[in-house]
Amino acid sequence: ISYVPAAEVGKDVSRLVRMSSHRLVALSQHPYEVTKIGAGPPPRRVPEGWLLLHDGVSGELPHSSSFEPTQGLVYSAGAMILSADDPGTVVARTSEPLMHPDTPDERVGTVSNVVFPTCTEETSAGTFVFYGMADARIGVARSDDGMRWTRLNGGAPILVPARDPHGLPNDYGAGQPSATFVDGLFYLIYTDTTGIGSNPGNGAG
Repeated sequence: ISYVPAAEVGKDVSRLVRMSSHRLVALSQHPYEVTKIGAGPPPRRVPEGWLLLHDGVSGELPHSSSFEPTQGLVYSAGAMILSADDPGTVVARTSEPLMHPDTPDERVGTVSNVVFPTCTEETSAGTFVFYGMADARIGVARSDDGMRWTRLNGGAPILVPARDPHGLPNDYGAGQPSATFVDGLFYLIYTDTTGIGSNPGNGAG
């Protein structure tokens, strides 16, 4: 975790890329995250502190430096509670994943066995998490308490790659969802490397 005074950001937004007081928050601790961990969506304030979803990876990392999609790892979603007074301190964390790649769309894809949460959005109907499925599709789940998640749409993706026939030969897929909820509607922003409007250099949408 790193910090920058909000007053300084108000005067100069570029201070957001010049943070200080860096601290290590957490390392791998449980079997589902034994290989590595990574932060997910921004933390949410809950009565116990700050709820941080994170990805936990198990399996053996390849020794190759190739940019080819990595197979053989399992990406699951876990959670930590950070102290309300000191977000650099972990108060509690899940010993088992909240979500694990269980459905066919999460087990088979560009990078198989991936559940990768990147966005949460709170509404009067509950909290929704948008996540990558096998680095190829986008799914959504709902929770009332932030700790127990139910897949929506029958566990099927809510968005799949466009596969535009005039697009570039980059078949990575759809992912990296971010969403906001305004006036009763969800607005979803995402990457699709297979769309006709993708970048000519690397296919990123």
